[in-house]
Amino acid sequence: MTYEIEIKQSAQKELAKLPRSIADKVIKNIKALTNDPRPNGFKKLVGQTIPIESE
Repeated sequence: MTYEIEIKQSAQKELAKLPRSIADKVIKNIKALTNDPRPNGFKKLVGQTIPIESE
């Protein structure tokens, strides 16, 4: 089963601000979720929004 992912316009704007190499990795990982929305090692986020920082 294939899933559809919609990226909000605000998220698209944030992606556009990232360096191209990082944005490409993020997009690749998002697209992978269409085939497997719960990959091995996933952790369900519960509760309030948590800011995530990249390395």
